[in-house]
Amino acid sequence: MTPLLLLAALGCNEDPVPVTESGKDSQVVDTNTRDTGGDSGLSGVDTQDTDPDSAEPEPDPGVLDVAPRELVVDPGATWTLRAVHQLEGAYSDVAPEWESSDPAVVSLSDQGVATAVAPGVASLTAWYGGLEAVAAVTVQENPLLRIQLVEAETGLPLAAATVTHDGETVPVDPVTGVAELTIPPGEPVTVTALSDDDSRIPTTLMDIVGRQVVLPLRTRGQLEPDSEILGTFDFSNLPPLSDDEKAAGWVVLGIAGGSLRLGPLFWRADEVLSPNRDVELYGLEVSVPGNLAIHEYFEDWLAPAWSGDVGVWSMAGPVPLAEAFLGLSNLDEALDFLVQNMDGFVYDYDGTLTVPAETALELEVAPSASLSGVVQVDLPEWPEGVAADNPATLVVLDGVGPEGPTVTGFGRGFPGTSHVSRAPGSFFGWDEEASQVLAYLEVGGLGTLGPKMLRAAPVVDGVATIGPFQDAPAIVGWDEPNLLLDVSLDPDSHLVYIYLSNKSGDERDYYLAPPTEPVPISLEGPELGMGTLTFEVAAVETVQGTWESLVAEGAYLREDLAPMARSTAFVTDSFK
Repeated sequence: MTPLLLLAALGCNEDPVPVTESGKDSQVVDTNTRDTGGDSGLSGVDTQDTDPDSAEPEPDPGVLDVAPRELVVDPGATWTLRAVHQLEGAYSDVAPEWESSDPAVVSLSDQGVATAVAPGVASLTAWYGGLEAVAAVTVQENPLLRIQLVEAETGLPLAAATVTHDGETVPVDPVTGVAELTIPPGEPVTVTALSDDDSRIPTTLMDIVGRQVVLPLRTRGQLEPDSEILGTFDFSNLPPLSDDEKAAGWVVLGIAGGSLRLGPLFWRADEVLSPNRDVELYGLEVSVPGNLAIHEYFEDWLAPAWSGDVGVWSMAGPVPLAEAFLGLSNLDEALDFLVQNMDGFVYDYDGTLTVPAETALELEVAPSASLSGVVQVDLPEWPEGVAADNPATLVVLDGVGPEGPTVTGFGRGFPGTSHVSRAPGSFFGWDEEASQVLAYLEVGGLGTLGPKMLRAAPVVDGVATIGPFQDAPAIVGWDEPNLLLDVSLDPDSHLVYIYLSNKSGDERDYYLAPPTEPVPISLEGPELGMGTLTFEVAAVETVQGTWESLVAEGAYLREDLAPMARSTAFVTDSFK
């Protein structure tokens, strides 16, 4: 039997809404605004018979942000600033008017392209809709890169590690974790960091413009959940099947899983699905995901989990399982089968749980709430390379807390308008207007292991409008002698992450800005052992920030990007 559910626990971030542009001469507001000067009193204004309570409140102007907000560079460095307008939780890229306080130190084009001219300090100001945002730039005289290595888990300085650039290896200060390297002035540089005891993944930052950088090193082997949830289903809240339904091959199916610690756009299959298990059903041995249970046949279930706070969701309902034996040849068909039979499903959620490390959390779930809520989802046209008849998987998510968002409904959709059943937020005391919808596309269809694209949007007045998906990354080839990975990437993304591993136990992390044109990427680093190499390439579009600001702050791990990700796209491939 084909598994009936593969994708039921993702989480999301808000999609931007359009914002009308206006210049720096627009009406000035009190918050985050440009000071226009002049008399702020009431001279020349007739205040007679004015009722202060009858005055209309001024509209919220929102907030303007510019990135990178602070940067240290060498003369000759060039980078592009990004301006983002935030209003009522939505983020929109805008084209402001730009100005440099000292063009002799940093010149600034109308498009926000900055060039460091000479040593000194300059403020780069953006004006948009009466709002003002300022970036501070220091152009240093001596070409020195200052890089601090920290533990990815704690942010504490690493005491025993080295940084390598262009054949030069420099140890970090054992107290501060800082290494200083003399580098060519103004040129983007690539550095690789290694821990002395080899307990952490060697990490490479590529094409760095800023000269003060934070680099977190991850511990080896920590990509997979460190615990699990072992549960049973209580199906007593559902009406029993009739004899005729049983004779026709109907069963009561249960599905359960944990909330998403890192939100929706950074899910991994091994964080959601338990490995398949062989069970006996109708006298036949079948293979199903461990997250599934069937009343009167096998009522236990298993799901992977990270230790710490977790929420657990569960659904159960009657399905004509006999149909599953007759023609479900892939996961797309299996999920469609499940969605088409969800009318009688019920739901439950427990967000008060804690999973111990390396020990299973045991609990019983008893779904009871009907999936009576409905969300309208408006989907864009599919990106190039995705077949028109390939449906997107739609996941409704709720809940904000340390346990992460949780699944409250799911469905399928095509470009245009779709509707998704979900549990009513009132059942849990959640604000239904805080719900989000994640749209997931997989080139070739669900379960084909093709490139994946994810995009999320908030639910506003019962509607979620999904913005355009990224173009999926594609691995074209691997030139092993020269360590060149040929990969196609969406130039509108803001960060690219490449994870390399092999069966010899080697792991490598690479972070870079997306190339503006398809070029082979040189993967420098320590010598690799033998065995098939597996590459995971992820492109991330963020609601704010740039490659330079993320590197300066050391905010480019999944847990850092999760709150600010707008869309992601992944591809995995292997080479012998």
